[in-house]
Amino acid sequence: LVAGVFDHYLFNMDFPHAVTIFWMVLGMAVAGTRLAVEDTEEKEHVDRFAVIDQFRQKSAGIPTDEVLDDVAGAIEAVRAERS
Repeated sequence: LVAGVFDHYLFNMDFPHAVTIFWMVLGMAVAGTRLAVEDTEEKEHVDRFAVIDQFRQKSAGIPTDEVLDDVAGAIEAVRAERS
């Protein structure tokens, strides 16, 4: 029974459209899980929005030398992590 269901729904040449849709959905599900894993790993390494928030908090709208130095340091740190 299991072999018949497996053969009928996954490899039946009478219903190629159903087989194609099944494998496309399965492939997208696998790709989606991999993207979700990569997204969580990226958040652990670099929080890009934290740099922007620090810039806004320190500058109060006016960029100063200290803020620009902090931003340059953050950019260099991100580049070093990616290398």
